[in-house]
Amino acid sequence: MALIEEFRPISDFLKQYTAFDVMPTSAKCVVLESGISVYRAFRVMGENRTSVAYIWDPAQQALIGVLTTNDIILTILALYKRFFDEGRVESPCAFLQRVYPQALQLHDKITLLHMLNYITVKSVKASSTFHYTSPDNTLFDTLRLLRIYKVHRLPIIDTDGSILCSITYRSLCQFLVGKFRLPTKILQQPVLSLITGDQTPVTVQPSTKLGAVLELMLAHHLSSVPVVDDHHDIINVFGKYDLASLSMTPELVDLDLSVSHIIERRPKHIEGLFTMPANASCGDVLKAVATRNLHRVVLVDIDTGKKVVSIVSLRHVLDFISDTIRSEHLEPIEPPTTQADEGMASSRFGRGFESCPQSGVSTATPSEDHTDQVN
Repeated sequence: MALIEEFRPISDFLKQYTAFDVMPTSAKCVVLESGISVYRAFRVMGENRTSVAYIWDPAQQALIGVLTTNDIILTILALYKRFFDEGRVESPCAFLQRVYPQALQLHDKITLLHMLNYITVKSVKASSTFHYTSPDNTLFDTLRLLRIYKVHRLPIIDTDGSILCSITYRSLCQFLVGKFRLPTKILQQPVLSLITGDQTPVTVQPSTKLGAVLELMLAHHLSSVPVVDDHHDIINVFGKYDLASLSMTPELVDLDLSVSHIIERRPKHIEGLFTMPANASCGDVLKAVATRNLHRVVLVDIDTGKKVVSIVSLRHVLDFISDTIRSEHLEPIEPPTTQADEGMASSRFGRGFESCPQSGVSTATPSEDHTDQVN
């Protein structure tokens, strides 16, 4: 596809600015030691209102990966299927009796939340490659890296190895809207045309159990799912930030609870439902993102304004913009990466457990005495 001349200014703009230019005046990144429990990581992420945390391995003295809400979902589902589902492999008490019998004296009833306290972050992210960008990388190359690695964010790391902040699709969109006057052709483009492939939306009902919703989100690579009533009219949306907020209300970490039960207790800061008509333009969506701090917009039918047509995210918009300049002669990108130690256990969960007596709280840390796997 030949480079469309009308879109060339976008390419030039992205090459003029670097990741440093997108950095806010102040920012907060959460960095966790690899030996802490998934439960503690879950709590810290919830308290800091973030869906990601960077993992520091004190033995390697290096960052080894990124813990995301998806990792938390995978861990919760794996533990539920093994220990709490009808077809469970074994009881949680039998498992803890084998690897950490002291735990049975600490809890009257072992719950899913308790089990998260005996799984390490390191065992969840046992073999991962850590991708990042530097402050000097252009926005053009940074956008390419986001697409190459199929990630929603990249940490910006300076020459001494310190994390400065993360660059995301949202921060790129907001910078682009605030600093650049996009061509009319892009602004007028129907946003629905930016979504390729099957546009049939995946929806759930208020009575759908949390476990089923999480399975759907993973299977379809979704960050949010519209909630519809019996008439298929949209009434709300459930997203990964709702899951992150559950860390502040541990009693709600129950996969048998209905999704409506969780949404009713949603904290005020969590992004809720925002809809736009299906004929909305790219410019309409970009304006909404810039002014309302959104991650995605639910498109509804024009006639009733209640039927879900599709969901458009910032990634769709930036993918469209970058596709218009992809025919340029591009030099290969070989960004620095750090590969997690190959000697690490390759299983998702494969470590023993020890207590943390100085705090009086049981946590998961690697131990060579016991090895057990949760598949």
